Amino acid sequence: MGSLTNALVRFVYMVNGWRVLDQRGSILVLRKRNITMMCHGLGTIYSISNNDDYYTNNYWDLFSALPGLYEAPKVLMIGLGGGTISRQISALYENAELDVIEIDKEIAELASIHFDMGRARVIVADGSEFVKKTDSRYDLIILDAFKGSKIPEEFTRGEFFANAYRILSKEGILAINSMDSVNPAKTLASGFKVYSLKSMLASGNSITICSKRKDAGQVKSRIAEMKISDNVKKAYAFLE
Repeated sequence: MGSLTNALVRFVYMVNGWRVLDQRGSILVLRKRNITMMCHGLGTIYSISNNDDYYTNNYWDLFSALPGLYEAPKVLMIGLGGGTISRQISALYENAELDVIEIDKEIAELASIHFDMGRARVIVADGSEFVKKTDSRYDLIILDAFKGSKIPEEFTRGEFFANAYRILSKEGILAINSMDSVNPAKTLASGFKVYSLKSMLASGNSITICSKRKDAGQVKSRIAEMKISDNVKKAYAFLE
């Protein structure tokens, strides 16, 4: 994205009431009243943080329910953005451990300056390589990684799913935002039970859930009992 385009993008946001806090190339950090947002140009929002509420009424909220399936969740998140999900998990689960892998050093720096990322341990690295090489084990892997508006190709290969399966606990779950449909994951995620969640929240994103043992009914019934947002519970009622 060239300097003229960057200037135009800034102008459009400012006309719509956003204040530009920071910019690194095509990545902007903006604020309007109590909302801080990280975005890629005009088309892709990487993170939204509401200073007054941990919930965003957007797809990030759906991930925040999943650590509640475990007593002491150990979570790996690939893709940091502004740390919306890590902030939620840290607030909702005081005993959760959270590692976040972010390949872009500038995004990690922007997040550390302008956002509350909770208790996340941020590691600047390639997420696919980390999953391939780590000896750590996790209950939950959240994949929320984008290059522009697309999931990087390395996360749409069978090798990634196999490596994720290896490092998950026996009851582990890999949750992805978002495949175009659940069908590609069913082909790639050998050994997983695969089901999908269509967000009823603002964005309409789909979440693909790849579970080693838990079926959709088990996940739905457990989340229905949690002390979490009613909007999230309603969304999970349609898990299939």
